[in-house]
Amino acid sequence: MTTPIRAVIVDDHPTFRAGLRTLLADIPEPGVEIVAEASGGDDAVAKAESLRPQLVLMDLQMHGPDGRDGIEATRRIAEACPGTGVLVVSMFSDAATVQAALAAGARGFVLKGASAGEITAAVRAVAAGCAFLGTGVSALLAGMASGSRPAPRPTGLMGLTDREADVLRLLNSGMGTGDMARALRLSPKTVRNHMSNVFAKLGVANRAQAVIRAREAGLNAEP
Repeated sequence: MTTPIRAVIVDDHPTFRAGLRTLLADIPEPGVEIVAEASGGDDAVAKAESLRPQLVLMDLQMHGPDGRDGIEATRRIAEACPGTGVLVVSMFSDAATVQAALAAGARGFVLKGASAGEITAAVRAVAAGCAFLGTGVSALLAGMASGSRPAPRPTGLMGLTDREADVLRLLNSGMGTGDMARALRLSPKTVRNHMSNVFAKLGVANRAQAVIRAREAGLNAEP
């Protein structure tokens, strides 16, 4: 039997935590084991450091007694527990909030009200070390990138070809392989080849690490 994904739920609304707990309980094998819940940022960081879960489902705006918001809690968990993936589950859908969460170290972002299927996919992807952006979030960032002129390439990414830089920029904006292929008028196989070259040149293993490296180098998803 496969070991379940160990997760911590962070939200200051008990009703939402209960609903999310019920949804996660229905995820098929390997399933999800809720090892703790937290209603504030400091408590979330403490439990992540102590329990080392594979996944933290993080709200962003909390009014708990410790006063720490989800962005700062995400940053602290990403720094202290690199093996723990943070999946933001938030009602906020503006680009600035999404980018702030990703810059803080979140691997995924879905909106409250997302379908059970989307949350299941997000949980599995983030727990496995991959990046995941919900449908609404992906469309938001993709809309920002569409129709833009090529942006200057940050110094830390000068080893990439122009096409590889385009692929990384769209990857950084949250696009999937199919959307990137359509935007660049390439086949999905060609896009995947470019992505493999990008990963090799940046010394990363997956999309999440590539996005982190791009942001560290100053690559902006915006035109």
